[in-house]
Amino acid sequence: MKLLARAWETVEDWLNADALDLVLKLTLLQLLVAPWLAGQHELRAGALRLLAVLGLAIPKLHRSTALWSVLTAVFASKVAADWYTQDNHHFLFLYLCVAAVLALRDADPTEAFRASARGLLIGCFTSALVWKGVLSSDFRSGAYLEYTFLTDARFFDIVVWLTDMPRSLLEENARFADLMTHPLTTVEQIRLHTHPQVARLATWMTLWTLLVEGAIATLLLAPATEGRQRLALWVLLLFSLTTYAAIPNVGVSFGWTLLLLGLSLPPESDRRLRAGIGVTLAWVLLGYLIPWSALLTEAMGIGL
Repeated sequence: MKLLARAWETVEDWLNADALDLVLKLTLLQLLVAPWLAGQHELRAGALRLLAVLGLAIPKLHRSTALWSVLTAVFASKVAADWYTQDNHHFLFLYLCVAAVLALRDADPTEAFRASARGLLIGCFTSALVWKGVLSSDFRSGAYLEYTFLTDARFFDIVVWLTDMPRSLLEENARFADLMTHPLTTVEQIRLHTHPQVARLATWMTLWTLLVEGAIATLLLAPATEGRQRLALWVLLLFSLTTYAAIPNVGVSFGWTLLLLGLSLPPESDRRLRAGIGVTLAWVLLGYLIPWSALLTEAMGIGL
């Protein structure tokens, strides 16, 4: 009973906490959970992790403008040093850190961060929709996702669950894809294994991606109302639950950052939406810590 009571107290703390406090603490935790965010440079990575630990361990330090200014400067130096190899979630994480610094300098930090978070979400989903739905014919046709499903090991568990494609052929495709980066290999020498079901899966996933990301962008771009913003956030949760279950490594970096931006938007009185965001954050984190799809695939002998 004591355990259940403590668990309920934790839920109540989450539902009643200041939104900015939650965002700042979970962003610091994200640096510790996702090692690729901190990077491989020992000095910079060590400094980022130390700042994260201090911010979480020392009461009220997570709201320190000085801590976030230093953390942002260190992370910016990491992104700038290898900007041409950085994934887009590194840039988004940096923008979140900048938003935190600016908000903590404002007379109303929570409201200032809320405004920045909404702008960042609009920028992310509008840019994604323009690139995928307008500028990239490879994405619109489904070719991009089909190639990704056939060669990217992060998706192999999902592919063997949803199609009849054997894992052995997918792993061979991955080796072929590595060969394509070799200067002496020509495209004519590479023949990827595929399956009609993979092409259909890619088509449906392409349509779903354009639909859900387009819905989020449209709802956020429209004149702001409480109902429209609430609906946009519920769609964001649906997007996160369906997308980052398939790619948990990206989920705990890119997905968490999007969800943390969304966490700051609803009023504290909207307990159902706050609870939904908490469950989705936990789902994404558990998907990263416990590779359930790989474990089930191996246990059931699927796709062997």
